[in-house]
Amino acid sequence: MDAAWVGIVGVALGGVLAGATGVATSLISARLAKAQIAAQQDEAVRLRRFESLKERREPRQKAYAEFLDHAQAAIASLTLRGQVGAEMSDLGQARAVIAVLGPQPAKEAATEVVRAIMEAAGRLRTAEGIANRSGLLSSLGELLEDFTEVAQRALEDSGEGPQPIRSGEPPHPSSEE
Repeated sequence: MDAAWVGIVGVALGGVLAGATGVATSLISARLAKAQIAAQQDEAVRLRRFESLKERREPRQKAYAEFLDHAQAAIASLTLRGQVGAEMSDLGQARAVIAVLGPQPAKEAATEVVRAIMEAAGRLRTAEGIANRSGLLSSLGELLEDFTEVAQRALEDSGEGPQPIRSGEPPHPSSEE
């Protein structure tokens, strides 16, 4: 082969290799661009989910705190006076807000607290209830702790479905539904 052919073959090979390198580079760039777009879409979904959870969490947190405040006021009234008055109205309104905001376990736990306070108020009007005052008030404290646990789980909820309260048991084993 003379030098002219070697030059032509060299130029041709150089062109083919340069073209192949260009094609490989563009394929890699296209794949990277697709991966980057997918990552951006995933991040946008995560951001929307976070914002949605935040928007849902804030009103719930406020409602749960107000419910606990009203429940504690009702229990304090029972402790000091042996009866409840306006505290039950406030507590009922706070429970209604939780019923709207949810989730279902929080609604059920709040309803159980209200029911138990009303029942304790009725029992404290009897001689037997007065004799068992500390037991009644103690059980109300336990129900508030149960509600607090349910509320915390609801606030931590990632939206992936219900989480078990205690080893799959309902939040209030004493409730009959």
